[in-house]
Amino acid sequence: MKGDFKITTEWGIQALATAIGLTIIRWLNLYYPRKDPNKRKKSLKEYVQQFVLKGTRFNRIVLVVYTMCALLVITIIGLTLSGVL
Repeated sequence: MKGDFKITTEWGIQALATAIGLTIIRWLNLYYPRKDPNKRKKSLKEYVQQFVLKGTRFNRIVLVVYTMCALLVITIIGLTLSGVL
């Protein structure tokens, strides 16, 4: 009987990960509530104008970093699919 656990370690890890995920979702809903559905959504053109054309230096740096990350992910996936990695 010693060492015969009712819950395996994998189940424990899954339960812990689920609990952490639900907690994060709960905190996000508390601090960042959903937006008013009646409010008009901005178009992509308006976002480009706000953050790229008339954006601050920080907005442009963030855009460059996100673009580089996306290109890196695309490159890694392409190299993995071609068998190089």
